[in-house]
Amino acid sequence: MKVLIVGAGMAGLACAATLDKEKYDITVIDKTDKFGTIGYAISLWNNGIRILNRLDINLKDKINTIDYVVYRDSHNRLISIAKEKDFALTYDMITIVRSDLHQSLLEKVKEKVKYKMSTNISNIENIDNGVWVTFKDMNSNDKDSAESRESFDIVIGADGIRSTIRENIFPNKIKKYGYKVWLFWNKQKTNRPIIYLGRGSLAINYNSVNSNAVTVVSKNDESVKLSKKESLLKVLEKFDISLKEEVLSIDEKDIFEDDVLHVDLTSYISKRIILIGDAAHGFSPLLGMGTTLALEDGYMLASKLNEIVDSKHIDMALKNYNDERIDYIDSFRQRIFLLEKIYLTDWKIFVFLRDLYGKIFGVTLLEKLIYKYLR
Repeated sequence: MKVLIVGAGMAGLACAATLDKEKYDITVIDKTDKFGTIGYAISLWNNGIRILNRLDINLKDKINTIDYVVYRDSHNRLISIAKEKDFALTYDMITIVRSDLHQSLLEKVKEKVKYKMSTNISNIENIDNGVWVTFKDMNSNDKDSAESRESFDIVIGADGIRSTIRENIFPNKIKKYGYKVWLFWNKQKTNRPIIYLGRGSLAINYNSVNSNAVTVVSKNDESVKLSKKESLLKVLEKFDISLKEEVLSIDEKDIFEDDVLHVDLTSYISKRIILIGDAAHGFSPLLGMGTTLALEDGYMLASKLNEIVDSKHIDMALKNYNDERIDYIDSFRQRIFLLEKIYLTDWKIFVFLRDLYGKIFGVTLLEKLIYKYLR
């Protein structure tokens, strides 16, 4: 059976790594011409680590274990410390440089899949028992030679938050969430992740093996047009922390900036086409769950497909995955939205009560709201 995976990110590669190579002929396409040192540091929770272990991917020398997280207010005063035991996890929380994890997944599937780099989809025809796909070579100037057409039993859209597959096949359910996110490397080392909770914004300074990364999230102010660096500095002015000096010393090109986008679909499948990862359910990066959810998606979908005997069972396998995953993601999303309202509130009295609660009782909101998902 022929499978096309659109997008060679975490979800797509986890799916390819899990699929039975004796049962499936796997093609992976990606718009990029090569895989470089993409992304920043990322965190992995229980299920993500468990899946990597099942795939026999050893990242021992590339990970940093998180034993506790420090919460501080915008004036750099201690609110609380959340220790690993508070989450009751069966695996340690870890951080890793995104490119290290990506490279490990690529290495796992290099002998298993056919790659089409610098390739996009110009047309897709979703028929009852398969999918016809027209590929476009993005490096070719000759229209006739640039396009080729091929049929597949299944097409898996793992092409991220701005998914081409979703835009062409599914109802357009992508929305701006009203926040912006910035990421950059930080030369100032910290031994433990620090979350600075401000008014309508937060900053997370977290460490990987050899470097620190910073994520900043704030309400999107579109009243004035600023450069990435200017807008980031404007947000950091709300915090009494040294990250402002760090931003002043880095180049504009070394800052990532984007809107926090939200994808909300009632179904991830359309006949033999299915979405996974951010293409299916992208939302806020606040808790760093995106990579874990992507690995879950790829592994769980491939596990369902590995159980079938022949192509006539594909539709049922896709439906079973979709029904289980929709309920899980929707329940998780509701808790994330509630947590974001608490962490990113810009009401002065709520900020005061939030920080006071954390100082008195500890930061237990996160464990209570998403406990079962972290486990």
